[in-house]
Amino acid sequence: MSTNAFSMAYADIDEHEYKRRIRAWTMYDWANSAFATTILAVVLPIYYSQVAGATLPSEAVATSYWSLGLAISLFVVAILSPILGTISDVMRGKKLFLSIFAGWASSVQGCWCW
Repeated sequence: MSTNAFSMAYADIDEHEYKRRIRAWTMYDWANSAFATTILAVVLPIYYSQVAGATLPSEAVATSYWSLGLAISLFVVAILSPILGTISDVMRGKKLFLSIFAGWASSVQGCWCW
């Protein structure tokens, strides 16, 4: 099924356009990975421990809160991702799921910053 769906999805484009799309996706993925790695591993922990956690007793406490929050969020994502991915695949609602969760995340962020 996957080979058939793959060949049907790219049957109407030529090889040059296919390679151009692959290169574009590769560059996007590379840049996005570097950005996420830099922000999550370098910038945010320092910001959280020195600025956001300034009212906490020490930077060690702020760092431990940051680590605990990150561990809990990654655990939740690891549990929910396969379940939500399966539901999205079965219902064939990838765009609907994307719009629902993007809207939810935006509203949560908006309420958090209020």
